[in-house]
Amino acid sequence: MSFRLAQTIRHATYAGTTRDPRGNVTDSWADYVDAKVYGWVVGGSHEPKIAGHDRVVVDAEVFGPESWRTGSRDRVELPGFGAFEVIGDQEDYNHGPFGWRPGLVTNLRRVEG
Repeated sequence: MSFRLAQTIRHATYAGTTRDPRGNVTDSWADYVDAKVYGWVVGGSHEPKIAGHDRVVVDAEVFGPESWRTGSRDRVELPGFGAFEVIGDQEDYNHGPFGWRPGLVTNLRRVEG
C-alpha cells in the first residue's frame, strides 16, 4: 500500500552559524527547495495563561516519505501557514510487523511574540 505525494512544501536545511555584517554570530539556512509530502496538519495553537504574556506557540506535523529527511533546526514553509522550525528527530513508522512502510512524521513549531 502506498500513498500519493499530494502536497508540495518548502524546506530549508540548517547550515550552521555565520557572522553578520557587524561580526555577530547568527544562524543560517540553505535556500528553500520544494519537497513532495503526503500532507500535514496544523494542530492548533496555545498560549500560556500568564498576565501580560503575548506569546503564541503553533505546532504542526508533516507526513512525508522516508526519502525526505530533515534535521533539527531546519525550516519548513507550509502553504497558507508560513514558516516553522523542525523540532527534534523525525518519527520513523517504517518498521512495523506488517511490512508496510508508511513514511516519516516531522514535528514543527512556530513561536509568535
